[in-house]
Amino acid sequence: MFTLNDARYGKPLKIIHAGEYYASGNDELIGTLLGPCVALCLFDPQMGIAGMNHFMLPGRSRGGDDCGDNFRYGVSAIHSLMESMKSMGVEKQNLRAKIFGGGNVLDLRQRSNTIPEDNVRLAKIIMEVEDIPIDEV
Repeated sequence: MFTLNDARYGKPLKIIHAGEYYASGNDELIGTLLGPCVALCLFDPQMGIAGMNHFMLPGRSRGGDDCGDNFRYGVSAIHSLMESMKSMGVEKQNLRAKIFGGGNVLDLRQRSNTIPEDNVRLAKIIMEVEDIPIDEV
């Protein structure tokens, strides 16, 4: 993660990369660059706290080795972002979500890779299970 000063908005801009997440109550921007990866953005309008993660893969569905603290996996990235925001005083019932990314960046006639769709589906399922509404982009 690195910080730039965004001259257009006069605010610091935090750039997160794949496998990272960031949450803050400061008056700043959070950005990333996506393709098949997904960024889940959460916002608590009452507290003025927002966060974003950037994950590459949904996670492992088989038992045994879990995703642990590997934030490249959506399962870990979403859980960790929510826990980080909770530690800042956010209450889950106040959260709103937006989901970005999940694009098919390669034009392949016969696609066998469903990772972009799986990433988006995972984010939607976890938000549904956690009862966090998803706002349209």
